[in-house]
Amino acid sequence: MTSLDQFVGNIRQLSIDGKFNDLAQTLTNPNLDHLSKNIQHIDSIIATFTLPEYSMCMLAGLHAITKAPNIPDFDLFLTQVDTFIQTCSAEQVHYLPQYLCEICHVITERLRKENRARVGIPILYRAIELLRREPGQLLSIHSDLYQLCLLCQWFEPALTYLDIDIIDINRENGKFDVKHLLLAYYYGGMIYACIKQFDRAANFFENVITVPATATSAIVIEAYKKYVLVKLISGSTSNNQLPTFTSRTVQQAIKSLCGAQYTELFNIFNNGTLTQFDEFVNHHREQYARDRNLGLIKQTRNAFICMVIFHGSPEKFDANNMLSKLQDETEKRMLTEKQLRELERQISLSKAYIQRTQQSSPYHDRPKILN
Repeated sequence: MTSLDQFVGNIRQLSIDGKFNDLAQTLTNPNLDHLSKNIQHIDSIIATFTLPEYSMCMLAGLHAITKAPNIPDFDLFLTQVDTFIQTCSAEQVHYLPQYLCEICHVITERLRKENRARVGIPILYRAIELLRREPGQLLSIHSDLYQLCLLCQWFEPALTYLDIDIIDINRENGKFDVKHLLLAYYYGGMIYACIKQFDRAANFFENVITVPATATSAIVIEAYKKYVLVKLISGSTSNNQLPTFTSRTVQQAIKSLCGAQYTELFNIFNNGTLTQFDEFVNHHREQYARDRNLGLIKQTRNAFICMVIFHGSPEKFDANNMLSKLQDETEKRMLTEKQLRELERQISLSKAYIQRTQQSSPYHDRPKILN
Protein backbone atom coordinates (compact mmCIF):
# COMPACT_ATOMS: atom_id res chain seq x y z
CA MET A 1 0.00 0.00 0.00
CA THR A 2 1.39 3.43 -0.97
CA SER A 3 1.67 6.34 1.43
CA LEU A 4 -1.16 8.05 -0.48
CA ASP A 5 -3.45 5.04 -0.01
CA GLN A 6 -2.59 4.94 3.68
CA PHE A 7 -3.29 8.65 4.03
CA VAL A 8 -6.67 8.44 2.28
CA GLY A 9 -7.63 5.40 4.33
CA ASN A 10 -6.64 7.18 7.53
CA ILE A 11 -8.65 10.34 6.89
CA ARG A 12 -11.66 8.30 5.81
CA GLN A 13 -11.54 6.35 9.06
CA LEU A 14 -11.20 9.50 11.15
CA SER A 15 -14.27 10.87 9.39
CA ILE A 16 -16.24 7.66 10.01
CA ASP A 17 -15.27 7.74 13.69
CA GLY A 18 -16.33 11.38 14.01
CA LYS A 19 -12.88 12.44 15.20
CA PHE A 20 -13.09 15.78 13.44
CA ASN A 21 -10.46 17.57 15.54
CA ASP A 22 -7.92 14.87 14.74
CA LEU A 23 -9.00 14.92 11.11
CA ALA A 24 -8.53 18.70 10.89
CA GLN A 25 -5.04 18.44 12.37
CA THR A 26 -4.12 15.67 9.93
CA LEU A 27 -5.42 17.55 6.89
CA THR A 28 -3.63 20.78 7.80
CA ASN A 29 -0.31 19.17 8.71
CA PRO A 30 2.16 20.31 6.00
CA ASN A 31 4.21 17.15 6.53
CA LEU A 32 1.18 15.04 5.57
CA ASP A 33 0.11 16.99 2.49
CA HIS A 34 -0.29 13.92 0.29
CA LEU A 35 -3.21 15.38 -1.66
CA SER A 36 -1.26 18.32 -3.14
CA LYS A 37 1.74 16.10 -3.80
CA ASN A 38 -0.44 13.69 -5.78
CA ILE A 39 -2.54 16.26 -7.60
CA GLN A 40 -2.53 14.10 -10.76
CA HIS A 41 -4.74 11.60 -8.90
CA ILE A 42 -6.97 14.13 -7.16
CA ASP A 43 -10.07 13.54 -9.31
CA SER A 44 -10.13 9.83 -8.54
CA ILE A 45 -9.44 10.54 -4.86
CA ILE A 46 -12.27 13.01 -4.32
CA ALA A 47 -14.63 10.70 -6.21
CA THR A 48 -14.38 8.35 -3.22
CA PHE A 49 -15.53 11.05 -0.77
CA THR A 50 -19.32 10.96 -0.70
CA LEU A 51 -21.23 13.86 0.81
CA PRO A 52 -22.09 14.78 3.45
CA GLU A 53 -20.27 11.90 5.23
CA TYR A 54 -16.77 12.87 4.08
CA SER A 55 -17.20 16.66 3.88
CA MET A 56 -13.83 17.53 5.43
CA CYS A 57 -12.02 15.05 3.18
CA MET A 58 -13.73 16.46 0.09
CA LEU A 59 -12.97 20.02 1.19
CA ALA A 60 -9.28 19.15 1.57
CA GLY A 61 -9.30 17.65 -1.93
CA LEU A 62 -10.85 20.77 -3.46
CA HIS A 63 -8.38 22.92 -1.54
CA ALA A 64 -5.49 20.88 -2.93
CA ILE A 65 -6.70 21.66 -6.46
CA THR A 66 -6.36 25.41 -5.81
CA LYS A 67 -2.72 24.95 -4.80
CA ALA A 68 -1.79 23.48 -8.18
CA PRO A 69 -0.08 25.77 -10.75
CA ASN A 70 -3.31 25.89 -12.72
CA ILE A 71 -6.83 24.47 -12.66
CA PRO A 72 -7.32 22.72 -16.04
CA ASP A 73 -11.14 22.74 -16.11
CA PHE A 74 -12.12 25.76 -14.05
CA ASP A 75 -15.83 25.58 -14.86
CA LEU A 76 -15.92 21.97 -13.65
CA PHE A 77 -14.15 23.08 -10.48
CA LEU A 78 -16.77 25.80 -9.93
CA THR A 79 -19.50 23.17 -10.23
CA GLN A 80 -17.71 20.89 -7.78
CA VAL A 81 -17.33 23.70 -5.23
CA ASP A 82 -20.94 24.83 -5.60
CA THR A 83 -22.22 21.27 -5.23
CA PHE A 84 -20.03 20.80 -2.18
CA ILE A 85 -21.34 23.96 -0.49
CA GLN A 86 -24.95 22.93 -1.04
CA THR A 87 -24.61 19.29 0.11
CA CYS A 88 -21.80 19.21 2.70
CA SER A 89 -22.00 18.91 6.48
CA ALA A 90 -21.84 22.40 8.00
CA GLU A 91 -20.59 20.88 11.25
CA GLN A 92 -17.56 19.38 9.54
CA VAL A 93 -16.77 22.45 7.43
CA HIS A 94 -16.63 24.61 10.55
CA TYR A 95 -13.52 22.67 11.55
CA LEU A 96 -11.75 23.93 8.39
CA PRO A 97 -13.33 27.31 7.52
CA GLN A 98 -10.00 28.62 6.22
CA TYR A 99 -9.95 25.98 3.47
CA LEU A 100 -13.30 27.04 2.04
CA CYS A 101 -12.34 30.72 2.33
CA GLU A 102 -9.04 30.13 0.52
CA ILE A 103 -10.92 28.29 -2.24
CA CYS A 104 -13.27 31.28 -2.57
CA HIS A 105 -10.32 33.69 -2.76
CA VAL A 106 -8.93 31.72 -5.72
CA ILE A 107 -12.33 31.64 -7.42
CA THR A 108 -12.78 35.40 -6.95
CA GLU A 109 -9.38 36.24 -8.41
CA ARG A 110 -9.88 33.97 -11.41
CA LEU A 111 -13.36 35.32 -12.19
CA ARG A 112 -12.13 38.89 -11.78
CA LYS A 113 -9.42 38.31 -14.36
CA GLU A 114 -11.89 36.62 -16.72
CA ASN A 115 -14.53 39.38 -16.34
CA ARG A 116 -17.07 36.80 -15.13
CA ALA A 117 -17.80 38.24 -11.71
CA ARG A 118 -21.52 37.45 -11.80
CA VAL A 119 -20.82 33.71 -12.00
CA GLY A 120 -19.16 33.67 -8.59
CA ILE A 121 -21.70 35.68 -6.59
CA PRO A 122 -24.16 32.82 -5.85
CA ILE A 123 -21.27 30.55 -4.85
CA LEU A 124 -19.78 33.08 -2.44
CA TYR A 125 -23.18 33.98 -1.04
CA ARG A 126 -23.90 30.34 -0.22
CA ALA A 127 -20.40 29.92 1.24
CA ILE A 128 -20.98 32.84 3.62
CA GLU A 129 -24.33 31.43 4.69
CA LEU A 130 -22.62 28.11 5.37
CA LEU A 131 -19.73 29.50 7.41
CA ARG A 132 -21.02 32.45 9.40
CA ARG A 133 -22.26 31.64 12.89
CA GLU A 134 -24.37 34.77 13.43
CA PRO A 135 -25.74 37.59 11.24
CA GLY A 136 -23.14 40.18 12.27
CA GLN A 137 -20.09 37.96 11.84
CA LEU A 138 -17.50 38.97 9.23
CA LEU A 139 -15.63 36.44 7.10
CA SER A 140 -12.69 37.12 4.82
CA ILE A 141 -14.87 36.15 1.85
CA HIS A 142 -17.29 39.00 2.49
CA SER A 143 -14.75 41.26 0.77
CA ASP A 144 -14.63 38.81 -2.17
CA LEU A 145 -18.41 38.94 -2.53
CA TYR A 146 -18.44 42.74 -2.38
CA GLN A 147 -15.71 42.99 -5.02
CA LEU A 148 -17.60 40.73 -7.43
CA CYS A 149 -20.84 42.66 -6.81
CA LEU A 150 -19.04 45.89 -7.66
CA LEU A 151 -17.51 44.48 -10.82
CA CYS A 152 -20.87 43.44 -12.26
CA GLN A 153 -22.96 46.17 -10.58
CA TRP A 154 -25.22 43.62 -8.86
CA PHE A 155 -25.50 45.07 -5.38
CA GLU A 156 -28.40 43.23 -3.72
CA PRO A 157 -26.40 40.19 -2.50
CA ALA A 158 -23.79 42.47 -0.92
CA LEU A 159 -26.37 44.73 0.71
CA THR A 160 -27.83 41.69 2.49
CA TYR A 161 -24.69 41.76 4.64
CA LEU A 162 -23.64 45.41 4.42
CA ASP A 163 -26.86 46.58 6.05
CA ILE A 164 -26.01 44.52 9.15
CA ASP A 165 -23.40 46.01 11.49
CA ILE A 166 -20.32 43.85 12.11
CA ILE A 167 -20.14 42.59 15.70
CA ASP A 168 -17.67 39.71 15.34
CA ILE A 169 -14.93 38.33 13.09
CA ASN A 170 -14.61 34.66 12.21
CA ARG A 171 -10.94 33.96 12.91
CA GLU A 172 -10.86 31.11 10.37
CA ASN A 173 -8.50 29.13 12.61
CA GLY A 174 -6.06 32.01 12.83
CA LYS A 175 -5.96 32.65 9.08
CA PHE A 176 -7.98 35.88 9.03
CA ASP A 177 -5.96 38.75 7.54
CA VAL A 178 -6.80 42.33 8.57
CA LYS A 179 -6.63 43.20 4.87
CA HIS A 180 -10.02 41.55 4.42
CA LEU A 181 -11.56 43.77 7.10
CA LEU A 182 -10.22 46.86 5.32
CA LEU A 183 -11.46 45.62 1.95
CA ALA A 184 -14.90 44.71 3.31
CA TYR A 185 -15.38 48.28 4.54
CA TYR A 186 -13.72 49.77 1.44
CA TYR A 187 -15.81 47.85 -1.09
CA GLY A 188 -18.87 48.39 1.09
CA GLY A 189 -18.28 52.13 0.97
CA MET A 190 -17.98 51.97 -2.81
CA ILE A 191 -21.27 50.07 -3.08
CA TYR A 192 -23.09 52.60 -0.90
CA ALA A 193 -21.61 55.41 -3.00
CA CYS A 194 -22.90 53.69 -6.15
CA ILE A 195 -26.44 53.62 -4.76
CA LYS A 196 -26.04 57.20 -3.49
CA GLN A 197 -26.22 56.41 0.22
CA PHE A 198 -23.35 58.80 0.82
CA ASP A 199 -23.62 59.09 4.61
CA ARG A 200 -23.34 55.32 4.92
CA ALA A 201 -20.49 55.31 2.39
CA ALA A 202 -18.59 57.93 4.40
CA ASN A 203 -19.04 55.85 7.55
CA PHE A 204 -17.56 52.78 5.84
CA PHE A 205 -14.58 54.70 4.44
CA GLU A 206 -14.02 56.24 7.88
CA ASN A 207 -13.89 52.74 9.37
CA VAL A 208 -11.10 51.86 6.94
CA ILE A 209 -9.13 54.96 7.89
CA THR A 210 -9.45 54.45 11.64
CA VAL A 211 -8.50 50.77 11.94
CA PRO A 212 -5.39 50.68 14.21
CA ALA A 213 -2.21 50.63 12.13
CA THR A 214 1.53 51.05 12.46
CA ALA A 215 2.00 50.66 8.69
CA THR A 216 -0.27 52.21 6.09
CA SER A 217 -2.04 50.08 3.52
CA ALA A 218 -2.86 51.47 0.09
CA ILE A 219 -6.44 50.47 0.86
CA VAL A 220 -6.48 53.17 3.55
CA ILE A 221 -5.15 55.82 1.16
CA GLU A 222 -7.75 54.99 -1.49
CA ALA A 223 -10.48 55.01 1.17
CA TYR A 224 -9.45 58.49 2.32
CA LYS A 225 -9.73 59.88 -1.22
CA LYS A 226 -13.30 58.62 -1.52
CA TYR A 227 -14.05 59.62 2.06
CA VAL A 228 -13.36 63.28 1.23
CA LEU A 229 -15.54 63.20 -1.87
CA VAL A 230 -18.56 61.43 -0.39
CA LYS A 231 -18.50 63.76 2.62
CA LEU A 232 -18.69 66.75 0.30
CA ILE A 233 -21.45 65.14 -1.75
CA SER A 234 -23.47 64.33 1.36
CA GLY A 235 -23.19 67.91 2.63
CA SER A 236 -20.75 67.25 5.49
CA THR A 237 -18.65 70.29 4.65
CA SER A 238 -18.03 71.84 8.06
CA ASN A 239 -15.02 69.77 9.14
CA ASN A 240 -12.17 68.22 7.17
CA GLN A 241 -10.39 66.80 10.22
CA LEU A 242 -9.85 63.07 10.55
CA PRO A 243 -11.42 61.37 13.58
CA THR A 244 -9.28 61.84 16.69
CA PHE A 245 -8.67 58.08 17.00
CA THR A 246 -7.01 57.87 13.57
CA SER A 247 -3.50 56.53 14.06
CA ARG A 248 -0.62 58.98 13.66
CA THR A 249 0.90 56.71 11.00
CA VAL A 250 -2.23 56.95 8.87
CA GLN A 251 -2.48 60.71 9.35
CA GLN A 252 1.11 61.21 8.20
CA ALA A 253 0.65 58.90 5.21
CA ILE A 254 -2.49 60.71 4.10
CA LYS A 255 -0.73 64.06 4.36
CA SER A 256 2.25 62.91 2.29
CA LEU A 257 0.56 60.61 -0.24
CA CYS A 258 -2.82 62.16 -1.03
CA GLY A 259 -1.60 65.59 -2.02
CA ALA A 260 -3.52 68.78 -2.65
CA GLN A 261 -5.92 67.17 -5.12
CA TYR A 262 -7.90 65.83 -2.15
CA THR A 263 -6.76 67.69 0.97
CA GLU A 264 -7.27 71.13 -0.62
CA LEU A 265 -10.49 70.28 -2.44
CA PHE A 266 -12.37 70.59 0.85
CA ASN A 267 -11.23 74.19 1.33
CA ILE A 268 -12.10 75.17 -2.24
CA PHE A 269 -15.53 73.57 -1.87
CA ASN A 270 -16.26 75.64 1.24
CA ASN A 271 -14.59 78.93 0.37
CA GLY A 272 -14.09 79.09 -3.39
CA THR A 273 -16.18 79.87 -6.44
CA LEU A 274 -17.43 77.45 -9.07
CA THR A 275 -14.77 78.76 -11.45
CA GLN A 276 -12.04 78.07 -8.91
CA PHE A 277 -13.48 74.62 -8.28
CA ASP A 278 -13.48 73.78 -12.00
CA GLU A 279 -9.95 75.10 -12.50
CA PHE A 280 -8.69 73.03 -9.58
CA VAL A 281 -10.41 69.86 -10.82
CA ASN A 282 -9.14 70.33 -14.37
CA HIS A 283 -5.60 70.81 -13.07
CA HIS A 284 -5.75 67.47 -11.22
CA ARG A 285 -8.00 65.61 -13.67
CA GLU A 286 -5.36 63.03 -14.60
CA GLN A 287 -4.91 62.06 -10.95
CA TYR A 288 -8.66 61.77 -10.42
CA ALA A 289 -8.88 59.60 -13.53
CA ARG A 290 -6.08 57.32 -12.29
CA ASP A 291 -7.93 57.00 -8.99
CA ARG A 292 -11.16 56.26 -10.86
CA ASN A 293 -12.87 59.05 -8.99
CA LEU A 294 -14.08 61.21 -11.88
CA GLY A 295 -17.66 60.06 -11.29
CA LEU A 296 -17.50 61.17 -7.67
CA ILE A 297 -15.84 64.43 -8.72
CA LYS A 298 -18.76 65.14 -11.05
CA GLN A 299 -21.23 64.52 -8.24
CA THR A 300 -19.13 66.73 -5.95
CA ARG A 301 -19.44 69.53 -8.50
CA ASN A 302 -23.22 69.07 -8.57
CA ALA A 303 -23.26 69.26 -4.78
CA PHE A 304 -21.17 72.46 -4.94
CA ILE A 305 -23.72 74.06 -7.28
CA CYS A 306 -26.68 73.04 -5.13
CA MET A 307 -25.27 73.64 -1.67
CA VAL A 308 -26.77 77.11 -1.32
CA ILE A 309 -30.29 75.82 -1.98
CA PHE A 310 -32.16 75.16 1.26
CA HIS A 311 -35.43 73.34 1.65
CA GLY A 312 -37.79 73.80 4.55
CA SER A 313 -38.39 70.72 6.65
CA PRO A 314 -41.94 69.75 7.65
CA GLU A 315 -40.56 68.06 10.80
CA LYS A 316 -41.11 69.73 14.16
CA PHE A 317 -37.86 69.01 15.92
CA ASP A 318 -39.28 69.70 19.37
CA ALA A 319 -42.01 67.07 18.96
CA ASN A 320 -41.89 64.01 21.22
CA ASN A 321 -41.70 61.54 18.34
CA MET A 322 -38.74 63.39 16.83
CA LEU A 323 -36.90 63.47 20.16
CA SER A 324 -37.53 59.74 20.56
CA LYS A 325 -36.22 59.11 17.05
CA LEU A 326 -33.06 61.12 17.74
CA GLN A 327 -32.49 59.21 20.97
CA ASP A 328 -32.87 55.85 19.21
CA GLU A 329 -30.45 56.88 16.47
CA THR A 330 -27.92 58.12 19.03
CA GLU A 331 -28.07 54.87 21.01
CA LYS A 332 -27.68 52.83 17.82
CA ARG A 333 -24.59 54.79 16.76
CA MET A 334 -23.08 54.50 20.24
CA LEU A 335 -23.54 50.73 20.15
CA THR A 336 -21.98 50.50 16.70
CA GLU A 337 -19.04 52.62 17.86
CA LYS A 338 -18.53 50.35 20.88
CA GLN A 339 -18.60 47.24 18.67
CA LEU A 340 -16.08 48.75 16.25
CA ARG A 341 -13.69 49.65 19.06
CA GLU A 342 -13.87 46.07 20.35
CA LEU A 343 -13.11 44.73 16.87
CA GLU A 344 -10.14 47.08 16.63
CA ARG A 345 -8.86 45.86 19.99
CA GLN A 346 -9.12 42.22 18.91
CA ILE A 347 -7.38 42.95 15.60
CA SER A 348 -4.51 44.81 17.26
CA LEU A 349 -3.86 41.76 19.47
CA SER A 350 -4.02 39.15 16.69
CA LYS A 351 -0.87 37.41 15.50
CA ALA A 352 -1.70 38.09 11.84
CA TYR A 353 -2.03 41.83 12.51
CA ILE A 354 1.21 42.00 14.48
CA GLN A 355 3.09 40.14 11.75
CA ARG A 356 1.65 42.44 9.11
CA THR A 357 2.64 45.62 10.92
CA GLN A 358 6.22 44.38 11.06
CA GLN A 359 6.51 44.40 7.27
CA SER A 360 8.95 46.97 6.00
CA SER A 361 6.80 48.39 3.19
CA PRO A 362 4.73 51.42 4.28
CA TYR A 363 2.41 51.22 1.30
CA HIS A 364 0.96 47.94 0.13
CA ASP A 365 -2.19 45.94 -0.68
CA ARG A 366 -3.77 48.18 -3.28
CA PRO A 367 -7.35 46.95 -3.85
CA LYS A 368 -7.29 44.75 -6.94
CA ILE A 369 -10.49 46.22 -8.31
CA LEU A 370 -8.61 49.49 -8.79
CA ASN A 371 -5.86 47.98 -10.93
